[in-house]
Formats: sequence, C-alpha cells, structure tokens
Amino acid sequence: MPTIYTNGTILTMENESEVEAILVQDGIIAKIGTLDEVKQNAPTDVKLHDLKGATMLPGFIDTHGHITLSTQTYKACNLSECNTYEQIIEILTKAKEYAPEEGILAYACDHNQLPNSVHPTAEILDQVATDIPIAVLGTSAHIGSVNSFALKNLLNITAATPDPPSGKIGRIKGTMEPNGYLEGTALFPVVNDLNNFLQLHIFDYIEATQLEYLRNGVTTAQDGATTSTNISLFKMLAEENKLLIDVVAYPNFNAESRELVDHSPEYTNGYNNHYRLGGYTVVLDGALQSKLAWLTRPYEDSGYYSGHAHCTNEEVEAIIQAAIEDNQQIQVHCHGDASAEQLIYSYQKVLESTPTTAFRPVMLHCQILKDEQLEAMKELDIVPSVFVGQVYYMGDTHVKNLGEHRGNNISPIQAIINKGLPVTLNTNSPMSNINPLFAVWAAVNRVTKTGNILGKHQQCSVYEALKAITINAAYTYFEEDTKGSIKEGKIADLVILNKNPLKVDPMEIKDIQVLETIKNGINYAFLCSLN
Repeated sequence: MPTIYTNGTILTMENESEVEAILVQDGIIAKIGTLDEVKQNAPTDVKLHDLKGATMLPGFIDTHGHITLSTQTYKACNLSECNTYEQIIEILTKAKEYAPEEGILAYACDHNQLPNSVHPTAEILDQVATDIPIAVLGTSAHIGSVNSFALKNLLNITAATPDPPSGKIGRIKGTMEPNGYLEGTALFPVVNDLNNFLQLHIFDYIEATQLEYLRNGVTTAQDGATTSTNISLFKMLAEENKLLIDVVAYPNFNAESRELVDHSPEYTNGYNNHYRLGGYTVVLDGALQSKLAWLTRPYEDSGYYSGHAHCTNEEVEAIIQAAIEDNQQIQVHCHGDASAEQLIYSYQKVLESTPTTAFRPVMLHCQILKDEQLEAMKELDIVPSVFVGQVYYMGDTHVKNLGEHRGNNISPIQAIINKGLPVTLNTNSPMSNINPLFAVWAAVNRVTKTGNILGKHQQCSVYEALKAITINAAYTYFEEDTKGSIKEGKIADLVILNKNPLKVDPMEIKDIQVLETIKNGINYAFLCSLN
C-alpha cells in the first residue's frame, strides 16, 4: 500500500539534508518534500505512517560479512566472554546436552584472553566429546580448532599430513602428531563445509538470520568468501522467494568460481529475487589479532616476524587481470600494510597494460595503512571497507602486538576521510556484532574493551560514520544510483530508529534501537521503545 512517512526526523544522507515527509509506492521512494507536497503526489488510497518523533534513515548496507556463516552460527556457542578453558568446556558441554548426536560449533573465541594466549586444542575439546565433531572458530575464520574425532574421522589429518600453503596444523610438542589447532588454509576445509562437517540444518535458521539483519536495520548483506555449495543454496532460496534482504555474494577466486560466475548471467547482471554475484574475494593475509596480518615492520617482541603473504605479486596480478577480463569486482582481504601495498602495486601494474575506470576494487578491513597508501587508493579508486569493530574488540591487543603508534592508528577512519576516500564500515559478521550502529559507535568513539580511547585523532563525526553504512556503502556495490540515500526514484530501503544518532550522546549510539526496517517498501516492525 502507498505510504507517507512523516512527523519525525528524516535524514536523507544527501548533503546532510532533512525532509518533512516521503512517499513510498511500489517499493520505490516516489516523492520527498514537505507534507503538503508529498500529499499532492500521493494516490487517494495512501496510508499515513506517523513516525511519532522517530528518526528515519536509508537502510543500512554491510560492505563485508558472511551471511552463510552467520546462519551457521545462529545457534552456535559464542565464546567471546570466555577467559578460561573451564568456561569453554562448560558452555560446550551444555550445548552437547541439547543436541547430543549433532556436532558442536563455537565461534568468537579470543585466544588473547586465554591462559598463555593459546587457542583451545583437541585436548580441551575432547573433555566435552570424543564421539561427535567439535569445531571452535577464533575471532576470525583464520584460526580455529577441532577435537580428535573431527581430526581423524572428518579431516583425516595425521602426523604425516603436511602443512598446506599459507596454513598451519598445530602439533603436540616434540612430535608431528596434530593437536587440533588449525590456522589459515588448514582451517578452510572446516569453514567451507560446515553444513556437512557438523550436520547443520541451515534451512532451519535462514529466515531467523535474515530477521536478525533486519532487526539491526540491514537491508543489504554480503556473503563474502563464499563457496559454490553456499551459492547453490542461496540460488535455491532465491528461486523459492525465501530471501527477505538483498545478498551480494563474493566467492573465493579460483577456477571453479570463475566458471560458476561465467555460467550464472541471471545472477551477475543484477539481483534475481534479492540475490546476486558481486565478484570475487581475494585473501592476501590473515587476521591482525592472531599475528597473521602481513606487515611492513615486525610485530612487537617477535624478532623479525611480520606475518606472511598468502600470494606472490605475480599471482595477485594474474587474479586482478582475470577479474577485469571477467568484468567482476574484487574484494581483497588486507589487514596489514604490506598486503595493502601488494594490492596497490599489483593493481597499478595491471592498469599499465589493461586500463579500466570501472573496476572499483575494495580493500577489506584496512587495519594498518600508510599515508602514501591512502593517496594511491584515492588515485586508483580503491574503496576502503574498514572493520572498525576491531578497535573495541581487539584494540588493547593491537597496542600490545604493534606498539603505541601503530596500535593507535588501526582502522584509520579519519585519515581515510581526510584523503577524500569514500570510507565504508563493515561488520564482518558473525566475527563481530551484526549491528552497523555498533560500527558507527566504534568509529566515532574508538573505545576499547577496557575503556581506553584508541587514537583520538582517528575519531570521525557521526555523520561521516553514517555515510559509511549508507551512501558510501552503496558506492562500494555500484548501487549508489538505487540505494544509500532517501531520494526520489531510489529503492525504498529504510530504517526507523527510536533516537537520532546525530543528537544523542555519542556513547549511546550503539544502544539505539531499530523500530522498523523497510525493505523494498515492505515493513518489518520490531517491539522497541521510543524512549
């Protein structure tokens, strides 16, 4: 039904302007302006929606996350508050009581909080179960561990199994026997096939997961580093009209994904029932908090160790060349400044022989960036998608591992803005809170878990942070003409908040509640208070 929204604050995200009313008709923003102007353009059967003083913005757009993994972890054990192995065992044991015959999945295990900063091994997990698989993911999908049952019966990892390229299999001290710890590509067989690995029933949770995105105001989500299996799953969901929000998928770059993209024109040329393939994911390094990010200078107290590259320059150049030939965008995982430099150098090298102005590569996470790298990114139109939640979750760890100067400049939001780059914020869900307003809060306040302010000079304004989850985020996906702001002719993707982020105490931004989310004109209301 055609609907007029009015009697609240409507932030268009178009040059900081506000309007009194908007008309939504047939899933499109048909008119904005004064209430009288909007009424004059409305049909006779229009419905009046009283905002009652609430605040409306464009729907939030997540520029990097993993909706499949978010679905898989919907009922998984969150270990983010665990400081001891005993706490982990207790949580996993309770999970086993609820599903004694299924595998157990846990995530957000921060080894930095555990004794000696050691991730739980099979010795710990075997105290929970030895007859079903158990998988525990870290604060990223770059490290994790499994129990002995999973090692032997599902992964077939033995003392004779070599470490894969860009991966590590943990070993029992003094032997080659695996201890259950998996790092980098060694963990990929687990993460890439969780459904079979743990007998997860993803169809049971996909609707609930999407409603959780909507509850947080997200109207466009991402399935980053996805697999052909997951793509087949989402194609099926799209065909059955079971997608409530837009999902943009970026499979890991390889021969299989290139073939898949080539044979899926119905999903590469735009959305098909809310689903499309956006390009490829490329991983150039690991997570900073696990000391797997590739840096130009060593980590503190680590000798000459500065992380490692996942690819050679020649390999990165070949990937970029192939993506340009395929007319596919790339999203490139770069936690460290050495991996950022590799992307910049390789892209410049390819442009010498294959000029293009419509590629718009995305640099994911951007934890450490030098001033000259930001200037190069501006020149090359490389879009930064910053995992700013790291400031809160891992800020104190980063200062310890990187020193004061580098630690205080992780997620350099204000430096990016100063260079004129369209900064965007990602949630990297489920590795952090699915709520984009939490990312806004983190970018504006830069408060760590222990209450420290991490690099006050990198704090940005609330409005710039809101742009990073709306109009700038739309630019990341080449969707700035259809999403990201409240403008006539754009898709009616909207969110209604109980408080105005521009007017509340900045420390309260993460506690703002979503009252309603509108996706393509369809309203999803949530039981929240205006107070």
